[in-house]
Amino acid sequence: MPSSDQELIPFCGDSRPSVYADQGQQRNINRYPVIEGDQVYLYPTPGMDLISTVGSYVPGEGCRGIYTFEGVGYCVMGKKFYSFDINGAATFRGNLRASTNPVVMSCNGNQIFVTDGITAYNFDLGNNSWSEVTDYDYDGGSTHSAYISGFTVVTIPGSDQFALSNALDSSAWEGNIASAEASGDYLVAPLVANDTLFLIGTETTEQYRFTGAADFPLEKIDGSIIEYGCAAPYTIAKTRDSFVFLAKNKNAGAELIQFRTGTIKPILNQYYTDRISRWARVDDAIGFSYVQSGHEFYVLTSPSADVTFVYDFTTEMCHERSSYLNMNYRRWRPTGHIFMGNKQIVGVHDNNNLYELKLDYYTEYGSPIKRVRRSQLYNSNNNQLTVYKFQINYETDYTNTDGTGDTPVSTIRYSTDGGHTWSNDLTSPIGSPGNFNDQAIWHCLGSGRKWVVEEEFNMPYKSVILGATARYSIESDQ
Repeated sequence: MPSSDQELIPFCGDSRPSVYADQGQQRNINRYPVIEGDQVYLYPTPGMDLISTVGSYVPGEGCRGIYTFEGVGYCVMGKKFYSFDINGAATFRGNLRASTNPVVMSCNGNQIFVTDGITAYNFDLGNNSWSEVTDYDYDGGSTHSAYISGFTVVTIPGSDQFALSNALDSSAWEGNIASAEASGDYLVAPLVANDTLFLIGTETTEQYRFTGAADFPLEKIDGSIIEYGCAAPYTIAKTRDSFVFLAKNKNAGAELIQFRTGTIKPILNQYYTDRISRWARVDDAIGFSYVQSGHEFYVLTSPSADVTFVYDFTTEMCHERSSYLNMNYRRWRPTGHIFMGNKQIVGVHDNNNLYELKLDYYTEYGSPIKRVRRSQLYNSNNNQLTVYKFQINYETDYTNTDGTGDTPVSTIRYSTDGGHTWSNDLTSPIGSPGNFNDQAIWHCLGSGRKWVVEEEFNMPYKSVILGATARYSIESDQ
């Protein structure tokens, strides 16, 4: 018999998409969990509002890198380096030789040091001059740089060596070269956090402190070897109190780790780590972190796998982000992020625009954002489950005060066999104008032993999922 009342059922939660349907397929795309007390809600991820167009777009040459220093933004669009203000007004500053590879920037207070793994450049903040680094002692092939106590640090590709610039001058490199000798693996990138230089290699990471010694101003910290190296150099990113990268070691494949005050922690759940292990390649992955509305996110994107996974340090939960292009879910478009003038600013891989991430903006500059929640598996000891009514509760902002716009509609499909096969799409309107707590309701949603429902919302309105209820019956085989 059906339950006598509509019962609250677990619906909002983490994203844990097993590649095996019978193990459950909880999934959030363009929705992220927010925990308030003992309740979990699903909020929409930010939209992207256009700030400005920077230069002229060359197909295939989007934003390769973005950086900020002292209230000024810097970006590389294709082969061109620009500075820009808070309103996105950009000034061309110089040309790069190549249009491939991500770009990484650092600053010593006098110069912005720019490198793309092929050539290195300097932008002088005093006279706004742009120049290629041609010092004989540095070949420009580093993917990354870091700044510590007056010196710019780079790793030398294909070796265990790293180099230091002259003090406060990243255009001059006079042979300050040393080797990371603890393990012998090649170095990938330097990173500075909490006044410590981390030299990240292919299999291990070493730590150095600044001493200021005349012969060489850095020394290795004894006993500080981390038994993880980097699988994808452009995933290295600092957070508020740690750093993160896609790591590997001698005994394991790629996994996303967080290093904080001597503690190493894999942060993606096993389901996303398993999905990463199935990528054809991991070395092209990119990553960045940002903080918005009290949540700190790390964004991991694989261009070759065409996906984006996001970890929320605040809730320790995962979700996915996707740009819906040409009728397909694709990787999320942003390639990098800065926070400047109280704006969350990103550049994207497929054009030369700068955008602001806004939680109250519900499109990607006019393009729809498809938001999906796939539920956990509802399985009552493998008994037959029949669902008579299903309801999702929303918080919305649809008012239609001017008589224009479409009424919000939610779409679901359901599976009665654990996600192997699915029903047709079923739609339901969400409430009426002026009601900010609304429901979408469906009836007669089949019978089966493993019931799963997937919700989709792609309209330009607020759509916080507050929870779900169902009216159902369970038929025992006994």
